[in-house]
Amino acid sequence: MVERPVQAARGGASVGRSKQGRGLILLAGAAIAPALFLACGGSSTIEPVGGGGTTSTTSTTSTLSTTTSTATGSGGSTGTTTSAGGAGGASDDGGAPDAAPGCSPGATRCTANQQETCEDGGVWGIAVACPFVCSGDACGGVCSPGAKGCKTASVPQVCGASGQWDDQPACSQPSPDCGGGDCSCDSPHVACPSGCADLQTDAHHCGACGHDCQSGACLAGACQPVTVAKPEASPAGLALDASYVYWTTFSATGQVKRAPRAGGPAEVLVDGQPYASGVAVDGTSVYWATNAYPGAVMKAGLDGSNPTVLATQDHPLYLATDADTVYWTT
Repeated sequence: MVERPVQAARGGASVGRSKQGRGLILLAGAAIAPALFLACGGSSTIEPVGGGGTTSTTSTTSTLSTTTSTATGSGGSTGTTTSAGGAGGASDDGGAPDAAPGCSPGATRCTANQQETCEDGGVWGIAVACPFVCSGDACGGVCSPGAKGCKTASVPQVCGASGQWDDQPACSQPSPDCGGGDCSCDSPHVACPSGCADLQTDAHHCGACGHDCQSGACLAGACQPVTVAKPEASPAGLALDASYVYWTTFSATGQVKRAPRAGGPAEVLVDGQPYASGVAVDGTSVYWATNAYPGAVMKAGLDGSNPTVLATQDHPLYLATDADTVYWTT
């Protein structure tokens, strides 16, 4: 508490004193020049000095205001007290100014797949679900992530995380169509790696995708026989490798022959092999038996070069081979 005397400016006025907590006090009699002071809040008490009278108390607040009170003493003049609060000051109860708003009105943000908009009071409003995606603080996109569709009759699409369509590899031809975002084939066709195929009639996918009939026809899902060579008298043994069909002819002047698996002209590998019968091949050689008396088990290159006797045997018939050994029957 601070006590300050306030003196009258002219004679004939009452003299008072002021006890105050904060701010400035002006006590003015009738003949005292008016004055203005700035108070920071608190309370002031006016006590008249000259004989008797009343006491007035003035309270100030934290807002800009002016308060006037009157003190009357016996035989004295009437005085006034004026106080003003400072704008923006703290209140007497120690309260802090209002907190800053939580968002800027009109701003938006994404919460999962929902958009929120900041309201005028600086608070986030009710979230609104986006039809597709919420990205970059706003609803956007043209599709729901993970959805499938068709850009054209043969180009499927998948919706990405941003809500935009992404093209997928085009459906392979012949004639697979895009349906529901996937490549599909019209019945009775099925989707094979090379395109749509009818497994009942397609010679390259006969009965199953990739089962090739080797130039033969496919009927009811089964490959049909193909004529490799004709006419041919007394064919006997038969063997295959990746490219050729090998066979023997059973006659006094028998032969070892071959022809392409896909069909084509036959060629004689070895001639003059009496009653040639069983035949086998490996990666480098062709083997056969001459079913004669005396007979032999023979070997030559795959092109018929360098015919060699592996073993002599009366009437050998069928034979087979592995990586190291040739086997035969009599």
